[in-house]
Amino acid sequence: MRSFKRFINRLEKLKKVNLNQTKEVLTERKKLENLIVILQEKLTIGMDKVTQCKEDFKIINDLAKDINDSENFTT
Repeated sequence: MRSFKRFINRLEKLKKVNLNQTKEVLTERKKLENLIVILQEKLTIGMDKVTQCKEDFKIINDLAKDINDSENFTT
């Protein structure tokens, strides 16, 4: 019981802290987490487009090579 009383007395003597800043930090953290999710989705979409462009470019180059190779084609 004495230990419990000492604990309560020490708690009562502690300086009170305003938790508004903590709340603001948690709110800002949540906003940043949401922003990261959105940016990751956009990055994935962008990388998919880059991959598709590379594939399209290769196809175009292959077709251009075929066209060039067949310029002198005679029947």
